[in-house]
Amino acid sequence: MVRTDETTYNAGETTIGEMADRLGLDERDRICYLYDYGDEWRFYTILKEVDDDGAADEAPHVVDERGEALEQYGSDR
Repeated sequence: MVRTDETTYNAGETTIGEMADRLGLDERDRICYLYDYGDEWRFYTILKEVDDDGAADEAPHVVDERGEALEQYGSDR
């Protein structure tokens, strides 16, 4: 069965604000990002703040991180 009512989004062009709106996310909601379906690397994040008055061209930034860099891609730390 082929579904034709689905919308496809380019992750590289989707902002955090757009994602929060589409998914109905609020501050402090948790997000699980599944990367590489073969290896199933999971990244867990918490939406710290939604600033509707912020600059639209400001990139999101990492506040805290844990764990090691993925060996497959090396480390830039």
